[in-house]
Amino acid sequence: MSKGRLAWLGLYLLLALGGRYMAGAHLDGYGSYEDEPAHMVTASMMRGYATAPDPLNPLAYVKDYYLHFPKVGVGQWPPVLHFFLGGLMVPLGVSRWALLIGSCLIAALAALATRTLARSYLNEPLASLLGMLLLALPLVQNLSATAMTELLLAAEGTFAVYCYARYMKEGQRYHALCFGFWTVLAVLTKGSGVGLVMVPILTPLIAGKPRRMFSVGTVVSGIVVGVVGLTWYTSTLEYSQATWAGSGRSAGEYSMAAADYYSRELVMILGSVVSALAVIGLIAGHADPHARDQNAACLAWLIGLTACYLFVRTGIEMRHLAVLLPISLVLAGRGSIWIWRMLGWRPARQAIPAGTLIVLGFTLQAFAPISPNHRGFREAVQWAVQDPELEKAPWLVCSDASGEGLMVSEAVHLDPRHERLQVLRSSKILGQDDWLGNSYRERFDTPEQLGEFLRQVPVSLVFLDLSLWRRHYFSHHESIRRYLESHPEHFQEVQRIDMLRNGVFYPNSLVIYRQIGFEDLPRHPVTLEDVLHSGSPVDR
Repeated sequence: MSKGRLAWLGLYLLLALGGRYMAGAHLDGYGSYEDEPAHMVTASMMRGYATAPDPLNPLAYVKDYYLHFPKVGVGQWPPVLHFFLGGLMVPLGVSRWALLIGSCLIAALAALATRTLARSYLNEPLASLLGMLLLALPLVQNLSATAMTELLLAAEGTFAVYCYARYMKEGQRYHALCFGFWTVLAVLTKGSGVGLVMVPILTPLIAGKPRRMFSVGTVVSGIVVGVVGLTWYTSTLEYSQATWAGSGRSAGEYSMAAADYYSRELVMILGSVVSALAVIGLIAGHADPHARDQNAACLAWLIGLTACYLFVRTGIEMRHLAVLLPISLVLAGRGSIWIWRMLGWRPARQAIPAGTLIVLGFTLQAFAPISPNHRGFREAVQWAVQDPELEKAPWLVCSDASGEGLMVSEAVHLDPRHERLQVLRSSKILGQDDWLGNSYRERFDTPEQLGEFLRQVPVSLVFLDLSLWRRHYFSHHESIRRYLESHPEHFQEVQRIDMLRNGVFYPNSLVIYRQIGFEDLPRHPVTLEDVLHSGSPVDR
C-alpha cells in the first residue's frame, strides 16, 4: 500500500473512531444485531486458540469453548472476519476497545476502497470526500461499531471491482490476479461475496469487450475463486442453511418482498438526491469511453449482489445494503460531475460544485448521528465477579437472543481463556428449538423438574431480563420467572440493574437471583447435549 493510501486509511480510521467515541460506542454492548455476539465470541475463541500455551486439537477446543460461552459460530460463517478480529486481539487483548478499533478499521478500509475506486474517474478532493461521506452514513456509523461482516465485504468487493476495471482498461494480468485475491477474501467473508463471480462474466459484455471474458487472467482468477468458494460452501452449506430466514415463503414471494424492501431502504439510506445522482452516474458512465470499463464492473457487481439478495433466502435486513454503499456513492459522484459538465463548467472547476451538491443532498436527507443502544449486561457481569465464590458454578441468563449474546460476550471480556466463567443460555437449556426458533418446546414440564435441574448443575446466579418485547417472550421465560419468585427458600433476589435496549431505558429490569447454598451442592457438569440445538455446526 502506498504512503498516500496509508495516510488516508489512518485519517478515515481516526474519523471513524472519533465519531464512535463521541457517541459512546466504547461503553456499548454487542446487541445491535443478533449475529454480533457470535462474531465477537468466535473471534475471541480463535485468538484464545492461537495464544493457548498447549492447545487441544481444534474441534476439541471449539467444543470446550462452546460449553463455557455458547455463542460460537464456527462453520456458520466464513472465517475471514473472525481471523481479522481475532488477529487484532492477539496484541490488543480481548476488550471492547480492541473490537471497536477492529470494526472502525474495517469501516476505514471501506472508505479507502470508495476513494480508490472514485479516483479512477473523479479528481482526488471529490474522491476523498466520498470516503468521508461513507463513514457519515447512519448505517455505516452503526456497523462501524459492531463486529459484523457487511462493511468488510463492502471493502473487499469495491477493491475487487476496482482491480477488474483496471484489468479491463489496461489488460495487465496482475490486476486480474488482484481481482481474484479480493474475491477470495470476499467469498470467505460472507456468502453474498459470490456475487463477484458476475463481474468477469458480465463486465466484458457490458463494456463491449467480450474477449476479456476468456483471457488468461480472468480464467485463472475464476478458477481460484471457484475452487475456494466451492470447497468452503459445499462443506458448510448444511450448517448455514439451518440459520437462513425467510424459508417459510415461496421463492417468488421472497424475491418480491426483498425487491420492494431493498429498493425503498436504499433510497432512504442515501436520500433521494444522492440516489438520483447515482442513477445519473450509472447511465452517464456507460456513454463515457473513459468510464465505461469501471461503470460496467460496478453494474456487474450490483447485478451479482441483487441476485444474491433476491434469490438466496437468507433474510431481508437493511444491513445487507451496506455492501452497495461504496459503489452507490462513487456513481453519485460521477453523476454530479456529469451535471456540471453538461452545464459547461471546465474540468478544473467541476469538483467544488459537484462536492457541494452531494454534501447538500446528503446533509439534508441522509445524515443522522447514531447513539449507543445497549447497556446493562456489562454492569451485571462486573457486579457478579466481585464475589469469587460466584465463579465456581455456572450462570444462567434468561433473555432474548440479543440479550443472551450480550451476556456471553461480556463474560468473554473478563475470561477470554474460558478458565473461570461459564454462561448458560436459557433458550438452549430451558427450551429446545432450531437456530431460527422453529419447533420450539420447553424442556421441563413442571416447576419441580426445572428447580431440580437448577440444583443439579448447580446454577449460582440467574440473570432475568424483564425488558423483553412480547414477540421475543417464550414460555420458558415465564416458567423461570414464576419459579424464582415463588421459591425464595432456594433463590434470593440480590441485585437489580437498569437496562438500555435499542435506545429505550428500562429501570431495574435486569434482576439477578442467587441460589442459596449452591456452594454446598454437588456439581454435575453441563454437557454438549444439554446446550446444543439442532442445526449447530458444533454438533457435528
